[in-house]
Amino acid sequence: MSSNHDDSVLPFGVYETPVTARVRERLTHTKSAHPTAGIRLIDEHDEVNAHRYQVAVSRGISRVLEQRLAELGSPAERLALINSITKVLGNDEVIDSEELLYAIFDTELAAAPALPEVPFHSSALFTNAIGDTNLSRELAREIKTADSVDLLCAFVKNSGISVLNDQLEFLRDHGIPLRVITSTYCGATEAAAVKALVERYGAKVRVSYEHKSTRLHAKAWLFRRNSGFDTAFIGSSNLSRSALIDGWEWNVRGSSPATPEIIDKFIKTFE
Repeated sequence: MSSNHDDSVLPFGVYETPVTARVRERLTHTKSAHPTAGIRLIDEHDEVNAHRYQVAVSRGISRVLEQRLAELGSPAERLALINSITKVLGNDEVIDSEELLYAIFDTELAAAPALPEVPFHSSALFTNAIGDTNLSRELAREIKTADSVDLLCAFVKNSGISVLNDQLEFLRDHGIPLRVITSTYCGATEAAAVKALVERYGAKVRVSYEHKSTRLHAKAWLFRRNSGFDTAFIGSSNLSRSALIDGWEWNVRGSSPATPEIIDKFIKTFE
């Protein structure tokens, strides 16, 4: 396909774009400009791909709404728009302020917890880059707001435990369950580190000794919350100092509101 900057013609490629009047017009121009172009559409009645259609349409509407809310100048206008939409959708619960419920906690036991840096309704990539929040700092916030913690980690080292010592003690002292699955793959896991997790921090640890047919090389954290706002980190960081602080590691943070399918599969697969 020759390059051009005519925005009336859509480039060849794959899409999940709702067919608006503007998109349909552009499809016509595309077919005119490229007579051999094949065009495949998916509709809501396609049993195999119906979910794609529903997600694409809902995400598209969400982006339009987010943009419109940013444009409106007053809280009254924003609330009026939100409530008009929810009413059309059959939801009678009126939003009467621009407040978010942040936390419910026992004031006799602790101060209000610090929220994770990434909103629960968003996802993010952590790279330990200079100037960005490194994984260890964000894990510290996540741990302090979790009701249970699961860790799937190929290599467990004392240096990593030292980095998270305060958070691991917090889990132990508050009776918050910690479960760990690790491995002996490459001989990288340190026995003393596994022993510390069990004896010092009260973790339940399972070790995979199979490294020929099924190599456990995954690295992931799951933070379950009774509020329903579960989060997970899936990436390249083992439980070691460099992986948590300044190593060239990439880890994606997902959540129940933002990536429910990933969280659900994590829970089932870990179990």
